[in-house]
Amino acid sequence: MLPNWKDVTGVWDRMKKTKKPIALYGMGNGAQMILDVCQQKQIPVAEIFASDEFVRGHSFAGYKVKRLSELEEIYDDLFIVVAFGVHHPQMLLRLQQLSQRYEVVAPDVPVAGEGLFTPEFAAAHEEEIQQVYEMLMDDQSKRVFENVLRFKATGDIQLLAEVETPVKEIYQNLLCLGRDEIYVDLGAYDGDTLREFLNWAPEYKKIYAVEPDEKNYRKLCKTIESLGINHIEAVHAGIWNQAEEISFLGKAGRNSRVGQGGNKISAISVDSLLQGNPATYIKLDVEGSEEKALTGAQDTIRTYGPKLLLSAYHRNEDLWSLPLAVKRINSNYVFYLRHQPYIPAWETNYIGVVPNF
Repeated sequence: MLPNWKDVTGVWDRMKKTKKPIALYGMGNGAQMILDVCQQKQIPVAEIFASDEFVRGHSFAGYKVKRLSELEEIYDDLFIVVAFGVHHPQMLLRLQQLSQRYEVVAPDVPVAGEGLFTPEFAAAHEEEIQQVYEMLMDDQSKRVFENVLRFKATGDIQLLAEVETPVKEIYQNLLCLGRDEIYVDLGAYDGDTLREFLNWAPEYKKIYAVEPDEKNYRKLCKTIESLGINHIEAVHAGIWNQAEEISFLGKAGRNSRVGQGGNKISAISVDSLLQGNPATYIKLDVEGSEEKALTGAQDTIRTYGPKLLLSAYHRNEDLWSLPLAVKRINSNYVFYLRHQPYIPAWETNYIGVVPNF
């Protein structure tokens, strides 16, 4: 059942109201974003701590970084705020164990775009949320949708643990890749998703691998060479709705993205890349530019109905805007939603297919 947003207490309100000392777990860009929001909302952060192996007597944002054991000597209780992305099984287990002892939240701050995912934000988009919920094809998709929405508003990490599924379920049961796939990998990074694809479709027909970040692209080319991948076209470019020079914040990692103040790079559309040729499977993980990429792939999507794997977590509105964007292009698509083990709600992906295409 979808939330009644009037009854949901948002994570920032929980932090504002708590009487416990707030301890931020982690450093880096995510931690700084959370600290910035706390400052804007006048939420006091008492401490910053890190895993023992990362504590070297240094400081972050004016706080001395401590070990959890040091905080436990000072405080009887803590309100722990997770400030980094976690997908390693041991770290996920550590957070679950922490949540048995302390109140633990992981605030959702968008990778791209502005604003925060609050109950008020969700309530303002209630009609679109309901529309997408009714489009989802199975009970698991609906559970994922409900829990991810609640998590993004409340930061409750248990909600994500309840709906995790392994990546093999996506490939084995939903994408069902065959022998003659023509795969378009948008956001190919260093070749990690190429490896994943080859595990499930070793007898493919053609691959297009597109990566805008220069260092990542070099790693991608090395992966292609080391694996001896044939019938592949590696493209160093951004993906957009048309051929254009765009501003790109290259960070030589997964968070490289389009944004103001970056270097100018060449961007292309999927339709111009394929030049009318077919695609059978498109993966879109382009750090917040997914909707632009879909617009630039509309001829391909409308004509060939390729299977789609859509990252639905970069922007606050992605969870409903992306399937609706696909439906406007080709109304024959149906959707499944899956969440792989990750905190926060990254690796939440739509699988779009055209039945019997």
